[in-house]
Amino acid sequence: MPDTRAIELVLQLPADMAESVEEVTLRDPEYLGRLIRVGLARRAVFQELRRSITFPTTGEPSPGERSA
Repeated sequence: MPDTRAIELVLQLPADMAESVEEVTLRDPEYLGRLIRVGLARRAVFQELRRSITFPTTGEPSPGERSA
C-alpha cells in the first residue's frame, strides 16, 4: 500500500443533514471515512469500466461514451 496521509475536509451542509452527520460520527467515528472510501472506489471502478467499454465490431465508444 502506498504511503498515505490524513486530510481535513470541510463541508457546508444543510442544518438537518449536518445534525445527522454529527450523530453518526458520535456513534461510529470511522463510519463516514469508510463511506467516502467506498464511494471513491466505486466511482474509480465505474470510470475505468466506462473507459474500457467499446463496441466489439467497430471499436467505437458505446452510446453512453459519445458526447452530445
